[in-house]
Amino acid sequence: MEKRDVVIIGGGLAGLTTAKFLAEKGIDFVLLEEDKSFFKKPCGEGILPIEVEPNFFDLYGSKAGIEGEINEVVMMIGNGTLNLPITFFMMDKKKVEEEIARQIKKLGGEIRLGEKVESVDGNMVYPQNIKAKVLVGADGVRSIVRRSKRVRSPKIGIGIEGHVEELEEFEKEKAYIWFGRDIVPNGYAWAFPKKDHWNIGIGSSNVKNFRPYLERFKSRFSDIEDLRGAGIPFSLPVKTYGKDFVLVGDSASQIMTSVGAGNLTSMICGHAAAEAIFDHLEGKCSLSRYEYIWKKRLEKLFCESLMICKLAEILSRANTNLSRAMIKIMAKVFT
Repeated sequence: MEKRDVVIIGGGLAGLTTAKFLAEKGIDFVLLEEDKSFFKKPCGEGILPIEVEPNFFDLYGSKAGIEGEINEVVMMIGNGTLNLPITFFMMDKKKVEEEIARQIKKLGGEIRLGEKVESVDGNMVYPQNIKAKVLVGADGVRSIVRRSKRVRSPKIGIGIEGHVEELEEFEKEKAYIWFGRDIVPNGYAWAFPKKDHWNIGIGSSNVKNFRPYLERFKSRFSDIEDLRGAGIPFSLPVKTYGKDFVLVGDSASQIMTSVGAGNLTSMICGHAAAEAIFDHLEGKCSLSRYEYIWKKRLEKLFCESLMICKLAEILSRANTNLSRAMIKIMAKVFT
């Protein structure tokens, strides 16, 4: 049996950020990632800036994989459009995750790729047979850690993402969102410009009736490549700690549900987790401090985002005429 101070399950942005800041503090840990390479979950690959410290570049500490800035989002409902002056930037998520992994290894941290955790009993991880003082569940929306600790599951929706080389009718400096019941109820479709292709996808909180809309989406983009899908949390965060574990990222539903954005929030929560774990191992506090830290930084944002998500779900089921009217109202708010 192997013994470690911390075992992190999951090598996405949540797990990697937790590992990075634990490594900076000299904490003994191992990160276990089931895939043999990074960035396997579907994602729009955007970073939506939020007025919370630390910011993305404070956490990331690099510009590797950052592709460019988007300054306008075009929302399309029926034949109506709404041009929103929203600024965010696009990344190559695989390169970003690889860069964080490089930083972790340089700091002396240990990452094991291709290590699928099949079960957790207490703080024993199998089949690796590792016992942890603290277990970090950064293993996604269907978290084994969360289930083993009997924490309730968040509401789970679905996201499908792929790539197309060209979208000739669209401008590369803008992002595009399709919204409405003809696109997908309780969700939206997107097209985000990347350095050498477009990231396109569709998502919804309504899994049961999703397939017909997915097929329609695929028929529109018949040349789509690298199509992949996964569950996405669509609720407020669940309980994120116990006496010997924390949950970070999608496993805890730490996501802006209104836009399905969890990249930056996962990193902020990973940083908070590392801070609390360090103090806990030093005997200064319980792991409840982790929930206190992330709530202070993000709870208001999560609550406001869920309210917007609920409104958007209602509008996504409305008829086109009502949707057009709402576009005009929203235009006065955003422009």
